[in-house]
Amino acid sequence: MRLLTAVDQVFLLLESRKQPMHVGGLFLFELPEDADISFVHQLVKQMQDSDVPPTFPFNQVLEHMVFWKKDKN
Repeated sequence: MRLLTAVDQVFLLLESRKQPMHVGGLFLFELPEDADISFVHQLVKQMQDSDVPPTFPFNQVLEHMVFWKKDKN
């Protein structure tokens, strides 16, 4: 297990329904001109079938709100 950074811990401690502290992003994409109807489905399938495993922090879950723990899924 890996200890959360001080910044991550502060975000968790200060976050509430009235004061969300999480950050999000929005990406806009355009299909290639020659894309057929199955383009997005094929792209998702390629990512799911990839041999490249997810890396930190995308393969982690919170443990007791203090540690990052590797997700079994």
